[in-house]
Order: sequence, then C-alpha cells, then structure tokens
Amino acid sequence: MNLLLWMAMLVLVTASTQHVHKPARILAVVPMPWKSHHFVFQTIIKALAARGHQIDYLTPFPIENAPPNIRHLMIKDTFAETIGSVELEDMDLFWSPQEHLMWRSMNVKYLEEVYRNEPAIRTLLSSNEQYAIVMSECNINQEITAVWAHRFNATPVSVLAVPDMFFANEMTGLPGNPSYMLDSTSHLSDRMDFLERLWNSVQYVVSLPLHYYKLREFQRVADDVLRYPGWETRPSVSRLASDQALVLVNSHVSVGSVYPRSPHVKEIGGMTLTGSTLLPKDLQSFMDSAAEGVVYFSLGSSVDMNVMTRGNKMDGFLRAFQALKHRVVLKWMGDNMPNISDPRILIRTWFPQLGILAHKNTRVFVTHGGLQSLMETVNYGVPVVAIPIFGDQFKNVKIAYLEDLG
Repeated sequence: MNLLLWMAMLVLVTASTQHVHKPARILAVVPMPWKSHHFVFQTIIKALAARGHQIDYLTPFPIENAPPNIRHLMIKDTFAETIGSVELEDMDLFWSPQEHLMWRSMNVKYLEEVYRNEPAIRTLLSSNEQYAIVMSECNINQEITAVWAHRFNATPVSVLAVPDMFFANEMTGLPGNPSYMLDSTSHLSDRMDFLERLWNSVQYVVSLPLHYYKLREFQRVADDVLRYPGWETRPSVSRLASDQALVLVNSHVSVGSVYPRSPHVKEIGGMTLTGSTLLPKDLQSFMDSAAEGVVYFSLGSSVDMNVMTRGNKMDGFLRAFQALKHRVVLKWMGDNMPNISDPRILIRTWFPQLGILAHKNTRVFVTHGGLQSLMETVNYGVPVVAIPIFGDQFKNVKIAYLEDLG
C-alpha cells in the first residue's frame, strides 16, 4: 500500500510540475513612451522569457539583444508631434488633481491617435492570436489598455511602475485614507501634521470624481476605435481596469510609504537591481583613478537637460563642479550638449547607472529623485543630492530626506 501511495504521489508531483512549467503566450501592451516605465516592464518580460514563456511586446522601445521568444510589436514614439512640448519643470506649480488631469488629457489624445493609426495595433486587434495573459499599465491613467485582456479573453495583469496613486488604489479595491496615504504627485510625506492631512484630504476628495469623469473619454475612444467581434457586450473600461487578476507595484518599504494593500496587489520594488554593474573600460579607468572620488549627475530619462540651461542653472552647476577636487560623471539628455574641456568632467548621453553607483569611488549622486534611481542608490549606499522636477519626485525626495538618505 505504501508503495502504491508513493507512486501516486510521484505521478501527481510530476504532472503538477509539468503544468507549472508549461510555456504561456503573454501579451505586454505598453504603448506610452515613458522609458523608466518600460525599464520595469522589460525586467519582467526578460525574466518571463528566461523561463521559457513566449512574449509579444507592444512597445516603442525594443529590448536590446532580446531572445527569440520575445517578439516586438513595434509602434512609433509620436508623443512630441501629437501632444507638443511638455514643460515638465512647470509641474511643480500644479496641485495633485491638476497634474493628473493634465496627464489624463495627454494620454487620451495620444492613445486615441496611436490606436487609430498604428499598423501594429490595427493588425493585432484584428488578429487570431491567443494569449493566456495580457500585461498592461492600465492603472496609471491608461485604463483603456485593459480592453486588450477582454479582446483575447486572457487573464489581466497590471503593472504599476509608479506606486502610491489615489485612483490606482481605488481601481484595485483599496479604500483611500488620506490621513496617512499619499498620491504619487503629493509634495508631502506620510508623517503629516493636522493641516497637511487636511490638505491631503482635499486633494483626495477632489481628485477621485475628476478621475471618474475623465474615464468617459477613454470609454468613448474604446467604443469608437477598439472594435472587434464581441466588443458590443464588453464591460466598461472602468470595470475592466478594476478587474485585474494581479497588480504588480514597483515599490519598496525602504523608499516608500507603508499602508495596507489588496490581496492581489504585490510589491516588486528592487527587481530591476539585477542588471550588470560592469563598466566600459574607459569609464572604469576614469573612476578608478579618481583619488578624491566621483560625483554622479543624472536627471533620468525624461528630463531634457536644456531645461537646466535656462536662467544659467547649468552654468552654476558646471562652475561648482570645476571647483571640486572630485571627478564628475554627467549624463546629458537632449540636444545642445555643452563642450566641456575640463578633463575631470565626463559628459555623455548615457551611462550604466548601476555600475557607477556600485563603484567604490562614487561619493554622491545628484538625482531628480526618480523612484528607480532612489532604489538603486539605497541599494548601493550612495548619498543623494536631489533636484525634484515633476511627478512623484517631490514625494520621493521628501521620504529620502526624512530617512536621511542624503
């Protein structure tokens, strides 16, 4: 009897193991051209591909050296020509509901244009593809992307590259409590006095109805543009966005607020820290020979550095850097890169950030306060000097200050 029992258990274990490792077909729909968000998605996609799954990735940014089981469904980044220039540095004048409304208006306009005119999207919409899972960013002012899970009758999974959003909590079934819960666009921390709690409550009460009101525009676009057999009986965009089987949030207690989450909402902050820390030979030599250490300056992947040239801000930084004994590694995004002759200042359009932060000679990180950058600098123990510009950066920097990360 015992032998038969063990044989039965062996059969069950073998069968279940085969089921677990059966490759799945997964669609990742990430049409918005936010590179930092794609960095989170691409980390997940590469991990799934390494486990044998087949991923179709709808994106304006392909994965370099992608394995054959990642197929890119390429779309163009036409955000600038569709929306026009966005003065990110002026957003610090906005209050939270105003900033969300601005992003929503831009997202609706851009996604309507993309969904109407991108050949890859029109082909996918009319295809006979079959997917087990559809990943999207539907809970970050892009609820319309939840339609793709309905289109392919697939399990919906949402990825939040930016945590702590009032309406994302609302969509994932977590009632808000502004006495200690913050929105990503807040300039506060979770250590609020009475007046700060009152102001946070006002933003919460005002923002939720505005979000629901603006959802009607996504509903209109979905009904006009995203049509396929069975679309007439499709649930509302709001219902689809709130009906996610799993929500993965790019957050971690070390650089964020702590509050309850719905059971299907899981934190994955720090998963992007698995990248290589190897440096190019010339950069390795530059940093190795920095006797006084290195100052690393980067404002992320979204801020055009020409912003820093207004009012001679960049000139002030350069004069300060030249007065230091330290060497400086300066990342420049955008056109009009300055011609710097000082051999102690290395300026380029891209640097391997993990490798720089991991280097023993890095003394300080001058950053915009983006979430990924803060996670990385906390991981490698590098002090920060922060220059928040827009979005969640003010809240992130406030937390960094209170936690003595500077």
